[in-house]
Amino acid sequence: MFKYLSSCKNKFDIIFADPPFEAVYREDLHEFVFNNGLLKENGMLVIEHTSSESWEHLPHFDFSRSYGNVAFSFFSKFDLDTDA
Repeated sequence: MFKYLSSCKNKFDIIFADPPFEAVYREDLHEFVFNNGLLKENGMLVIEHTSSESWEHLPHFDFSRSYGNVAFSFFSKFDLDTDA
């Protein structure tokens, strides 16, 4: 996965990631997307994870939604709290 992302020259409006819950690289995926500019301006990264986890500490965090044991955290290149 990281090999492909390292060579990817495209930018995306939305990236949805569903890494295995036990994968140790999950937070690395978040960092990789933002550090390598894989999102377009106003783009969004959505990461699926267990609802017992909180990803609020990561940069670009906007909000999360939980559905039973599964949660989705949303990260973006823009601030949803602004009146832009």
